[in-house]
Amino acid sequence: MPSMAWWTQQDLAAVLIRLTQIMRGWANYFKHAVAKHVFERLDAFVWWRLIRMLRELAGSPTPDATGPSTSPHV
Repeated sequence: MPSMAWWTQQDLAAVLIRLTQIMRGWANYFKHAVAKHVFERLDAFVWWRLIRMLRELAGSPTPDATGPSTSPHV
C-alpha cells in the first residue's frame, strides 16, 4: 500500500474516481460469491483512509495512536 504522502499529492476528485472504478470492479468480480463481510471491511477501510487523506489535506491534527485526540474540538 502506498504511503499517505503519495495519496496527498493526487487530486481528490481523481482519487475518488479511481477508487470508485476499483470498487465497482471488485463488486462485479465477486457478485456471484457471498462476500458481505469482505465488502463491509473494505468499505470501512476505504472510509477511514479517505478521512485520513482529507485530514492531511486540511492540515488538521490526527489522533495519536497511543493517547487521546490532540484536536482542541474534542
